[in-house]
Amino acid sequence: MKVKATRELVRINSLVSEIDRAYHQAASNFGLTDSIMNILYAICNYGDDVQVSELVALTSMPKQTLNSALRKCEKAGLTEIEVTSHKNKKVKLTSEGKALAEKTVIKIIDTENRVLSDFTSQEREDYIRLMQKFLDMFKARIQDIKE
Repeated sequence: MKVKATRELVRINSLVSEIDRAYHQAASNFGLTDSIMNILYAICNYGDDVQVSELVALTSMPKQTLNSALRKCEKAGLTEIEVTSHKNKKVKLTSEGKALAEKTVIKIIDTENRVLSDFTSQEREDYIRLMQKFLDMFKARIQDIKE
């Protein structure tokens, strides 16, 4: 099978993989699994009362993987789940979860913010605009792909 990826696509995919590896390394440095780090990160980034359904979208984790990781977080005393209605559940960090987040994901978020602050305002805008453009175009075109 002949690969048809352009040099630019190969580089983009390589950079995305390298970024994923950097986040995995950060999780490993803190002794966290990627799933638990993603949950802590999402809660810290988006608020303490996050719906489980929102976490699926925020973490891009499959629902079953997310639920397994949430059970591990709850068992470890990091989170508690509050049932708000028949289908709605909120995830909150416990005091232990908040303490762990301060030592781990808050440091990552601070690092990300420092990196972005090293970009010019125009570079930040361009980066976000181009990422959004790629995503929008890809999502629109992927609809046409069939087996």
